[in-house]
Amino acid sequence: LGLEEGWRPDFSFPGSWLYLADRPLIHLRSVDITPGVTEVRIEHFAFRATGQNAFLRTLREPRVAYNVNVSTSNNNRMVNVYDPDNNHVEI
Repeated sequence: LGLEEGWRPDFSFPGSWLYLADRPLIHLRSVDITPGVTEVRIEHFAFRATGQNAFLRTLREPRVAYNVNVSTSNNNRMVNVYDPDNNHVEI
């Protein structure tokens, strides 16, 4: 997604802030346990974006697996990928 790790306040727990240009966009927090499969999970999260063709080129070069779905109700195109922790991300 072109995000870069950047400055983060000195919290008492580990984590990272991911930036797009100079804006902190995603805040991550580490946990000491792996959630069990019966615990609540988020199936996916989504970002709204422009420039789909350029984005798809950035996925093809390093051979990142993805698929594109088109909404039948509004014709929006949704690019689906998985991050390194296997979280489903929709762009």
